[in-house]
Amino acid sequence: MHNVFYNLPSLWAKSPLIKFETYSNREEELNALANQIKVNLEHEFFKPSHDILVVVLGLNQDTQILEQRVAETLMSHNLDIFIPSALEPNIVNPTFPNTNANNFWHEGAVTVSRIHRAKGNEANMVYIVGLDNIAKDESNIKLRNQLFVALTRSRAWVNLSGVNGNYPFYEELRRVMESGNSFQFEYYPPKVDIGETIDIR
Repeated sequence: MHNVFYNLPSLWAKSPLIKFETYSNREEELNALANQIKVNLEHEFFKPSHDILVVVLGLNQDTQILEQRVAETLMSHNLDIFIPSALEPNIVNPTFPNTNANNFWHEGAVTVSRIHRAKGNEANMVYIVGLDNIAKDESNIKLRNQLFVALTRSRAWVNLSGVNGNYPFYEELRRVMESGNSFQFEYYPPKVDIGETIDIR
């Protein structure tokens, strides 16, 4: 059974549905994340489980490292966390056989998840961390799909964050957010090397 979020209408009126912030380094990003979650819990009456979800972006082992770093930062701010498949809160790296693949939420703890585990789950507030991992390789379809899945985990609000960088993707995202109900974008077909030289004379 999902928690009932009684303060939703008042927050809906005063809070933007999507926020995007960049930070000088990962530590600053994650400390800001912890402080924002504390505000959610202490002043906006969110529940840690089901109301809040943190999704980390990226590929391969780097994503697992980021997931662990997010969890450790939240714990250092006295926030209980839950990594999907763990048997209890505050286990940063759950390992078999002490796991349960069906576990995604734990009462009293904020779930921190990579994208493959987040599919099929939703929360009122979704924090998406590590957007620079997409911005560095913005033409990677797998990474763009990660962002789409992460955004659609939210029932109400999304907070996107990443480390500063001269990334065209950041500007693209800002333009989309500022455009309201419609936006324009430029499409560049992927370049394919077919191993031939074509003479067009």
